[in-house]
Amino acid sequence: MARREWKGNEEAFLKAHYAEHGMRYCAQHLGRSMNSVACRALQLGLKRPGRSAQDPYTSTPAIDDAIRRAYQNPVRGSVQRLADMIGRPRKWVAERAAAIGARPPGRLARKWSDAELAILQEQAGRSISHVRLTLRKAGFHRTASSIIHMRNARRLDRTDSPYLRVSDIAELFGVSYSAAQSWVEKGWLHAEQEEVSDRTTRWVVHEDAVVRFVGEHTAAVSLPRLEPNKAWFIDLLLRRGAIAYAAAENETLTQKVAALAKRGDLGRIQIAGMLDIDAQRVSVEIWRARKAGLLPAKSEQGAAA
Repeated sequence: MARREWKGNEEAFLKAHYAEHGMRYCAQHLGRSMNSVACRALQLGLKRPGRSAQDPYTSTPAIDDAIRRAYQNPVRGSVQRLADMIGRPRKWVAERAAAIGARPPGRLARKWSDAELAILQEQAGRSISHVRLTLRKAGFHRTASSIIHMRNARRLDRTDSPYLRVSDIAELFGVSYSAAQSWVEKGWLHAEQEEVSDRTTRWVVHEDAVVRFVGEHTAAVSLPRLEPNKAWFIDLLLRRGAIAYAAAENETLTQKVAALAKRGDLGRIQIAGMLDIDAQRVSVEIWRARKAGLLPAKSEQGAAA
């Protein structure tokens, strides 16, 4: 595939904005990869001003106005989109919003009321999604991370389900739903189908699968975006880290192939690539899985289709 040549107007944009806004901002506005922007900036001799350890990023009146607008009528994901647009970490945007009075003081650390704690105690054994819905019906709004953190802090009963919905994963990792869904579709994050009703199912992810995803695809996890949910993240690794990897090591290759084949949206070549084996070996393991009852027999599978 031929490389896309840089045009004069693109280089002009780079010269005008690279020093102030940085690589990510230019890449998004030019529709190019950050690697392409970085290489061209190096060739043009463009550099960003040195940053001190005390103030690594600077603001401008235009950036402050954009931050105020983002916090006046907050919409899910609006702060992250603003951070990406101006080339600043989300944490920096939140701190700047507090500094200029755009964000109410103490918003991120709002104390739990007695009524909220009573609901949390009553619903201790239910799923995170159910607790959030119960709180919302009572007029309270809490994130999944906040509920998990408070339940851990008060040492409430941990008999709830270890499964999280894809939407919960997106919120906890600070990414969009489509990004979390793509992790599942690529096979990076193992998901299972949960029956909601006779005609409805949904994808859910076990905590162990989340831990393995973090260990195997570290580059996909953004630490700044995890910052608001760091208490949940640390708790998850402490509780499930060793257990998750022990379970993964005890799984046979046949079991791993069967789990991926059950999804129905992956071909043998895709499964082979995900497990780093050849496609012929996948065929053998699928045959073994059928013999062991881990997958339906070929005739049953055809009839079901």
